[in-house]
Amino acid sequence: RMNRIRRMKTGQAAGHIARLHDLGRAVAGPIREDLLGHQAPYRQAAIHRRPVTDGPLAVTLDDALKFAAGFYESIGIEKNDLALQDGSGLSRRDLVTPQAVVALLQYAAKQTRWAEAFEASLPIAGEDGTLADRMKKTSAAGRIHAKTGSLDHVMALSGYATTLAGEPLVFSMFGNNFAGKNHDGALVLDAVCQAMVEELGTKPPASKRKPRAK
Repeated sequence: RMNRIRRMKTGQAAGHIARLHDLGRAVAGPIREDLLGHQAPYRQAAIHRRPVTDGPLAVTLDDALKFAAGFYESIGIEKNDLALQDGSGLSRRDLVTPQAVVALLQYAAKQTRWAEAFEASLPIAGEDGTLADRMKKTSAAGRIHAKTGSLDHVMALSGYATTLAGEPLVFSMFGNNFAGKNHDGALVLDAVCQAMVEELGTKPPASKRKPRAK
């Protein structure tokens, strides 16, 4: 059976991939709805396996790698800001900078077809998902929509924010080689989020009272 699979022609493989692609389009809506509020990595991966283009499908690994490299370049991610060794993101050899994540989030925010759904799938500070118990009763509560990430001595928070002045922000913060507990590191990131919401953005001008006529 394995020999027959190895001998499968490229055209046959592409046909099977195309049918899976069509199936993915049919179930993407229900999957997206199920994703909202759930932050397990395997659930999130399901929605991002859909192609981001309606062009030719990548059949070989080289095709996929070329497509990925072209996509990164097209949205402004520098080569030195990204090094991926696997598809799960759990390898210690997977390296990415906050600048690259911000570029990806900015790209997502410009996609009229799915930007709103994407942001809605992110946890909200003090309300749900992995941020349900973070930043409660602070100025950042309800104003931070972001994805958490953590390994031993590593923590991250990336997403969107709305300042008290009503201005949107895109941010990404990484903490590497943190010697303490990840919980303590998360408190630092939360404090930065609160300061960011309060201090950044253009504040509305203070109203000037007219002097009373004598």
